[in-house]
Amino acid sequence: MAVSGIGIAYLPDFFVNQSLAEGDVVELLSEYTIESYPISMLYPHNRHKSLALKTLMDYIVNNCR
Repeated sequence: MAVSGIGIAYLPDFFVNQSLAEGDVVELLSEYTIESYPISMLYPHNRHKSLALKTLMDYIVNNCR
């Protein structure tokens, strides 16, 4: 709805960075942001990481900052 111009959204930066850069959305109410917090990933170190897990980990590391 926010991209369509008929609503607003409160989302993490990594969800909207591309839309902001392309001008599809604009930031509103920036004084109401919250502090970021770390994301932790836990998995058994003695097991082989599946391709799906590795893909998810790579995505989070590269896009959730």
